[in-house]
Amino acid sequence: CCPCVCSHAKAVLCSLAGLGVSIPAAGSVSLVDPEVLGWLADPQLVQDCKQAGCYTLQAQLERLGLQQELSVASSTSQSSGPLHRLRQQMQQSVRLADFLLNRLKDSIAGAAIKLEMQVTAVLARMELAGVGISPQYLLDHKATLHQRIAAISNQAAAYAGRPFNLSSASQLAAILYDDLKLPPPAAGGGRGSAKTHLPTDEQTLKQLASMHPLPVFIIEYRCMQNVITKWMGPE
Repeated sequence: CCPCVCSHAKAVLCSLAGLGVSIPAAGSVSLVDPEVLGWLADPQLVQDCKQAGCYTLQAQLERLGLQQELSVASSTSQSSGPLHRLRQQMQQSVRLADFLLNRLKDSIAGAAIKLEMQVTAVLARMELAGVGISPQYLLDHKATLHQRIAAISNQAAAYAGRPFNLSSASQLAAILYDDLKLPPPAAGGGRGSAKTHLPTDEQTLKQLASMHPLPVFIIEYRCMQNVITKWMGPE
């Protein structure tokens, strides 16, 4: 059967669970989430915009130039009630899903996309169940992580020939492609590309790692920084 188009699927599944509807087993999930497709098509945005809203329905429609097209199509209707708005959002979700699936068809296998969609059910179950952690255990290792991050920053500056902000995708792109003269990924060969500079996402860094040691340090830096930011709280 054809998959169901469902924007923000994980949140929808969690809401349904709150109403007593059982979350289906991951293997039986057949859906297409435009937000997940947006991440697959342009994972670099997570680093560039630094906010969770970069893959929402409206944000993607505006970024991809589809908002005006859909607004014109819906302007023929005189209705403005809640059912009309629901219908409009459903149309937008389907149009965005079609657009992104067409964009991804030559770079990511359909089976891989299906698997990513099925993971939403797993994530929904995890969110509802929660994950047990030991805050004190994490805090006990915070100083060690900061020491490693400082060492990585120093080593990265040595490789780059000058200090730079490892958290800045634009500065990193300048180091990799302008200073170190590493070759950028072939056009259309990756899962997405930055709009203002050459890509520095994890997939690209892994491709460049065989040519220079700096990308490996950047991947490790991001991993540790992510642990500190998301699990150990603000400074």
